Amino acid sequence: MKRTATVNESPSKRSKLDRDAPFDDPGLARNPNDVLDHGVNDASGYIRCVCFMAWKLPKKRRAIVEAAGSTSQRLRFEVEFMGACAQFFDHIELQPSNEFLLALKSATVGRKSSRLCNLPMTLSFEEGVRMKFLKRRGPCGIVDTWELQENARRNEDAWFLTPPEPAEPNVAEVPAETRVVGSNPPEPPAAATPAPDARHSEEPQPLQLPHAPVPIDMKSGLNVLHDQTNDGAGPPDPCTVAEEPAVQLNRKRRKQLKRLEKKAAALRSAATGANLAEQAAEARSESTSASTSKPPPAVTLSPLTTVHRISQHPSNSQASSGAGKIHQLDPRTAQSGSAAGPGLQPKGYRPLRNTVADDTFCNVIGVVVEVTHPKRSRKGDWCCNVKLVDCSNAEVDNLNGSGSFQINCFTPEYEQWLPQPEVGEILVVQQIKITDYHGSRMGVGYSNRMKWAIYTPKKGTIRHGDLRGAPKSEGLAKGFGHDFSPFHQPDEAVVGYCLRLADWWSEVEKHRKTVAGVHQVGEAPASTVCRRPLRRHRLISEAGPDVEPQGYFDCTVEVLHGHMNDNGVYSLYVTDYTLNPAITPVQSEWCPVGLADHVLKVEVWDAAVEAAQSMFAGEYYSIKNARVMLSHGGYVEGKLVQPKVRKLEPDEDGDTDSYFKALLERKKAWQTANSTDDKANKLEYLTIEEVSERQHFNCVVEIALFDNQIEMARAVQAGSFYTIKKLRLKHSTTAGQFQGQLGGSERLIFLFNPRNNDARLEELKRRKEAWQKSLEAPDKVTRSIPPPGNSGPARRAKKIAELEADTKCPNKSRIFARIIDFRPWDLGDAVMLHCAKCKQDLPSSQRACFKCDDTDHEYVRYLYQMYLLLQDEAGDQIYVSVNDESSVFDGLRRSDIREDTKGRKALANRLSSMLGNLLEIHEASTPGDRISDIEPDTPTLSFIIDSWDVNGKRAYCVARCEDLEI
Repeated sequence: MKRTATVNESPSKRSKLDRDAPFDDPGLARNPNDVLDHGVNDASGYIRCVCFMAWKLPKKRRAIVEAAGSTSQRLRFEVEFMGACAQFFDHIELQPSNEFLLALKSATVGRKSSRLCNLPMTLSFEEGVRMKFLKRRGPCGIVDTWELQENARRNEDAWFLTPPEPAEPNVAEVPAETRVVGSNPPEPPAAATPAPDARHSEEPQPLQLPHAPVPIDMKSGLNVLHDQTNDGAGPPDPCTVAEEPAVQLNRKRRKQLKRLEKKAAALRSAATGANLAEQAAEARSESTSASTSKPPPAVTLSPLTTVHRISQHPSNSQASSGAGKIHQLDPRTAQSGSAAGPGLQPKGYRPLRNTVADDTFCNVIGVVVEVTHPKRSRKGDWCCNVKLVDCSNAEVDNLNGSGSFQINCFTPEYEQWLPQPEVGEILVVQQIKITDYHGSRMGVGYSNRMKWAIYTPKKGTIRHGDLRGAPKSEGLAKGFGHDFSPFHQPDEAVVGYCLRLADWWSEVEKHRKTVAGVHQVGEAPASTVCRRPLRRHRLISEAGPDVEPQGYFDCTVEVLHGHMNDNGVYSLYVTDYTLNPAITPVQSEWCPVGLADHVLKVEVWDAAVEAAQSMFAGEYYSIKNARVMLSHGGYVEGKLVQPKVRKLEPDEDGDTDSYFKALLERKKAWQTANSTDDKANKLEYLTIEEVSERQHFNCVVEIALFDNQIEMARAVQAGSFYTIKKLRLKHSTTAGQFQGQLGGSERLIFLFNPRNNDARLEELKRRKEAWQKSLEAPDKVTRSIPPPGNSGPARRAKKIAELEADTKCPNKSRIFARIIDFRPWDLGDAVMLHCAKCKQDLPSSQRACFKCDDTDHEYVRYLYQMYLLLQDEAGDQIYVSVNDESSVFDGLRRSDIREDTKGRKALANRLSSMLGNLLEIHEASTPGDRISDIEPDTPTLSFIIDSWDVNGKRAYCVARCEDLEI
């Protein structure tokens, strides 16, 4: 038996310590290093922290925080909240850059951490946590889960108390302006209408719904009378405008009302004006003993007045008098959920806002605001997505975001078994499962459970779409199981609710047109503001960076080639045999000449790399969520991040997949128009005068002059002979003349050995001689670097043998020599990485120092380092180093020239006068090739050599090159 709470019960007070006391004492601040070494000995201490990273886990919250203090060393460690903290995650939610004080009470220390932390410590809070936020986006203050848990327990205890009898207020003491709301004087209350006699009226008389437009509030749903939760309290009269005076309530009663307010907020969408009018009529019928055979009069609400929530302090006197509280609602601020809304949900159905991810199946009804066309999922089932709204979740400005409820529908075989309603129609769905996906609730309609029906407001009928040959029902388990049909036949209650929901949506649309402009629903060709561009299946010829939405599209393609890059990105080349002029033509051995303009290069990243590596040439795939974008170099290319690919088989999918069928037909047509024999795909050697525009060909030429060439031509030197493959003659739109074009990633320029007896090379030399004689060319230009001693004052120098015999150490000497080889073999490896913190050189496989945890690359330095093989006139050779401090590298930008093409080109230009044709020799061969047949052609230079002792041996370094012009 419940005990009764007395009216004059004084609220109990507990003596509490100051909540800020532990955080206000600077002496209680703890250092994370001390906590790691000695554990949590004093639970009264705290750590000042700044959140560095935070993420959510099932029933856990984990964060990486950084100790904030006067120390210059950044101490990062992990913090984990679980156990009793789970129900208060919304209070202790951490975001990056949040600054807070973390109490060590109940903390346990673990010695494990991620690599992002330099302090191998994890603080775990399982019993509770206490923290004080100093800086955050929301309100700051102290969060104590123990205190929150105690308050929740006391609120639950107060729930079982019988509410006290409030004192009768003195109506005479209430001011008139408090009792009457609005400018017009109050009307007398309507006379109570007796209830109809069951003997004279067998069928219930329906309430007459108002047809006048009613202001609506889209963001809050239905703000209606909902707080009538006390036992014995009847619903108020919606037509009464008087207000009861405020009643003094004790602390327990106020907490009880707050809890009731929270529970009523979840049920707010279920209350409607029609339901309230019905309850008011029933209450008035119970208060009278008279009976009559006449049906009750229709209850209507004024279109200028909306029923708002009642006083926050209901009492028994309100129940007896039935008095409520009515406010006039400004139509400019009203958005949704009028009092004359659709009413209570039919039995067995839930409001969309009240769906809970509890692994159970439920039924819902809503207005369709968006629906996708059926398509195949990764598992081969037909699927579509439907977005619904009703009075409980509708938001006028965000119908496709948080203001809608999504349902993913699946069926294994028949596309017609999926719902395809129009925008503005009402969808009735049964047996869907509510799941939590990335923090949002959504429904899943499984093929063996979901049933649906579409209500068309314009015709007032139920439909299921055109079956187009599909059966209406079929046995599960491939026809051997229970007979199942996805088509639902709703009863009269559901149809009546759909009718009222359609009227509500009509009022919503009228209001949206007046507030946000004209918004069309249904059959209008122009999309409403709630619709966003959808990703569509497109041909390569239709795709582009500016195609909505943001270049994303689906495609069906054939794989031609693929290779892995050094940076972990997989390059995939695909085609659907359509031409896109914006794509750069592919020039590779594996690509037929006639297909060069039809190939799209797709850069595959992250999780899709593994799937792309299993995609081989000649196979067909359906790719979802690909994107066409501009690369950093300004070229159009594709990008794929998610592994949404499905292999297609011509025998199985050639007839069922319309996109795949069209691809096979285009391929057959291309093969017919383009011969596939070797002769057609083999490029011939032609002279420049023999080729036509946009024709691929091979040629043998001499590079006389070059200017601003691309990176692959940076090593080309005047006077040398080269073989250029797959050169394309193209008319320049800017220069008004023909020019050669090279593209692709493979090497197409090769140094020609002048000693080889090649007929094409000899023919080129004869044409060169004839051209020189015709122009009467001037004398041949000699090297710009004169030999030492020919000009200027005589410089004294040593020979290499004398340099090695000199015992003075350290020493500085001058030698005359020329460079006959250099290392590293690839000039792009002439830069090494150095950590400025630990003073260690880093291996080429690292981009930062792991030892110093340099995740931000703060201590990385780029230093030049090369080795030269010098030879003097006597034929003696010596290896010397050229480090970053040498004047040879003065003025050059320090960067990773493996990725910085401008930096690499600047280094090559600086060393070209010293290395001569060595750059071409290295580019044309590998370190293991024999290049004795090509003599290095380098000038003799004056070098200043520094020498010093290293572990009993002599080391030599080039301090500067006196003949090098910087």
